[in-house]
Amino acid sequence: MSAPIMPTSEERAKRVRQLTHQAIQCALQSRWNDAITTNLELLKLVQRNAETLNRLGKACFELGRYDESKRYYGESLEIDPANAIARKNLDRLELMGEQIASEERPAERIDPRLFIEEIGKTGLTNLVNLGSRDLLA
Repeated sequence: MSAPIMPTSEERAKRVRQLTHQAIQCALQSRWNDAITTNLELLKLVQRNAETLNRLGKACFELGRYDESKRYYGESLEIDPANAIARKNLDRLELMGEQIASEERPAERIDPRLFIEEIGKTGLTNLVNLGSRDLLA
């Protein structure tokens, strides 16, 4: 019986890029269960990292799996304490408090324009007449 063939570092890197792209596409298409599966598969190939954990946190949040979402965002912050995405979402989950435990909300399609694909291309928008913190949460 022969030993299994180990992928080269180039093949592994290619697979990581494919899975990362696939995970992002699942999120853009609101395929949250697929996003979780893909990101978990990705974590088998790479060390735990803030980006993958943030995506897992988002997918769990969208499926109403708030405890898991908190856990993934918390792990992301452990890796990168300056991670603004994880911090913002943990704060949002805390603000929502116990109300979210009893709510069931359907997954909504995300506007792909909310994601920035090219680094350095951002915009600034001033928001006026915002609602209360509770309403925005």
